[in-house]
Amino acid sequence: RTGAITPVARIAPQMVGGVTVENVTLHNVGEVERLGLKIGDKVTITRRGDVIPKIIENLGPANQKDLENRFHANGDEFSIQLKQEQIIIPQLCPACERELVIDGAFLRCISLECEARTNRAITYWCRSLEMDGIGEKLVELLLDKGLISSIADLYSLEHHQISSLERMGDKSANNVIEELNKTKNLSLSKFLHALGMERIGPEVASVFAQHFITMEAILKWVDSGEIEQVTQIDGIGEKVAEIFKLGIQKRRQSIDDLMELIGINDEDSKHSGSLDNQTFCITGSHSRGRKEIALAIKNAGGKVVGSVSKNLDYLVAGEKAGSKLITAEGLGITIMTETELFEKIKPQKSSTSKTLFEF
Repeated sequence: RTGAITPVARIAPQMVGGVTVENVTLHNVGEVERLGLKIGDKVTITRRGDVIPKIIENLGPANQKDLENRFHANGDEFSIQLKQEQIIIPQLCPACERELVIDGAFLRCISLECEARTNRAITYWCRSLEMDGIGEKLVELLLDKGLISSIADLYSLEHHQISSLERMGDKSANNVIEELNKTKNLSLSKFLHALGMERIGPEVASVFAQHFITMEAILKWVDSGEIEQVTQIDGIGEKVAEIFKLGIQKRRQSIDDLMELIGINDEDSKHSGSLDNQTFCITGSHSRGRKEIALAIKNAGGKVVGSVSKNLDYLVAGEKAGSKLITAEGLGITIMTETELFEKIKPQKSSTSKTLFEF
């Protein structure tokens, strides 16, 4: 969805942690360069968390015996005779054949018309909005049949178009239509996150939504506003502001089309609760993730900041709190534990609390 081309290393089958590994992700072209990899090199691999294979070391050129008579795990012989060769970084997108660009450590296709990017963007939209039964395979089928070419097209699908697809019937079609109908009214933060812009996850989307309140205000800023208008927002730096603005610009047609088909509700400027008008900073290790703690604070009307200052009300300190704890103690700021925080929140707990994807 972001256009990043992820290189994958094909290796001779190896048993690692009880699993046969033949493909190892290299994450980005920067990793290929960092490891100095060439075709025919011998490498050391591991499985991070016993799940994801990773190359951790390049041992240099393999000997000729290692390169000969290599077979895949299914018994098929390698289709090419292995020899020492430089890895050639592609210049064209393997999906749409448009020119690729270097973006830091990443190689990207920047065309929003790329079919592979369209597929991933639509799939991400459905996944982030937690639509059941609308996955990558169905999206690919809808694209192949010419029934959709954008996110907005999902909302124009008719029952008979879906039910006539392979392995789909009335029940499945009803489910798809029902899931789409559930997402015809979205909060601004959910909408922004579901667009799938690079580095704009649910928390960052929430920050922008809280600042602008309406989609119209965002579009006005994108058309005529300055980056400096949003870099003053806590947690938003110049790079993220630029990425957000460019992401909206590139998706303007898609946004306009969606605004004709679904409702984008104004973001609440304030979430009332037991923590109204109070600021918190989170530091150290906790039983809950920091995002979960931050969302609980926001649900209760509080504000989360990233640094300790005299204006801070509370520091939520866990194990290995470090320098923030020392600074807070020096400023006389109230220190509380994770348990104490949730005890403070508890009186305002209600069924209307927002989830991660609603911020």
